[in-house]
Amino acid sequence: MSRDWYILETVNRYEIQVGLSVSRGIAGVDSTTLDPDQDEMVRKNKYYEKIDPEDAVLLEEVVTRVEVPATSIKERGKVVIKRLYPKYVYIQMKHNLETKGNIKNIINNIYGVINLIGGWDNPQPLSEEEVQILLKQIGEAQVIDSVEFAEGDLVRILEGAFQDYTGRVQDINLDKRLAGVTIPIFGKETRVEIDIDKMVAA
Repeated sequence: MSRDWYILETVNRYEIQVGLSVSRGIAGVDSTTLDPDQDEMVRKNKYYEKIDPEDAVLLEEVVTRVEVPATSIKERGKVVIKRLYPKYVYIQMKHNLETKGNIKNIINNIYGVINLIGGWDNPQPLSEEEVQILLKQIGEAQVIDSVEFAEGDLVRILEGAFQDYTGRVQDINLDKRLAGVTIPIFGKETRVEIDIDKMVAA
């Protein structure tokens, strides 16, 4: 089950409190931006809604991350951390028919939360492009490379055990930089995984 990113709307200046409620109240929730060692505002913030432990258990493995992107700027000779999106908190979670009731009942009751963008029942997850922007802002952007071929295209393998074979691309995994390619082996079409950088469009 995939975990998509969503946006929580909060009361202005309650972004950190809401983020801390989620990250400290639910076991297993990670956060890069709510690091007290990196952000004095986070370290000093002691007042946030405590989630009931019995409720928190219901969201373990449902909510996995919460982020409040910020940037450092210089004001009056002093470096100050400013939230990039006032009134918004990014939350990564499994939102479906099974989980949405608990998400609404628990997250919506955190002091400072106004709404889940798109509504609690059918929120709109961030697009892959929006996720990449978010990850870049928190220093975790993935490098997404374009390739000169797509699923269904013919390719020629340049290196390895299947060098000079020609096959058809079945699927592409950019994260692992691998492509599933079917090639003829002993007269039978066989799927093999080939490094994207070791083949070209035929």
